[in-house]
Amino acid sequence: MAIHFPLGERRGDDRPSNGDTRHCPECGAATFEFNERYRLAPRSGRTVTVPAWICDVVNCRHVRFARRDDARAARKGR
Repeated sequence: MAIHFPLGERRGDDRPSNGDTRHCPECGAATFEFNERYRLAPRSGRTVTVPAWICDVVNCRHVRFARRDDARAARKGR
C-alpha cells in the first residue's frame, strides 16, 4: 500500500488571485483585473479557460495571458 503525502503549495507568494487589480500597461487605468478563468474562444471553436489579466476600460480591453503557452496558442488560433 502506498502512502500519499499532501503536496506543498508550489506557486509563489506573489501569484495573483482572482479579482486582484493593477494599472493597465496599455491605457494606464487602474482597472487591469486578474481572472483565473478567462474564456478564450480560439478559431478551433472549442472554448477554453485560461488565467489572464483583462482591462475593464471599454475602449482598451487589453488582455495579457498569465502563461506564455496560452499567449502563443491564442496568437496561432489553437
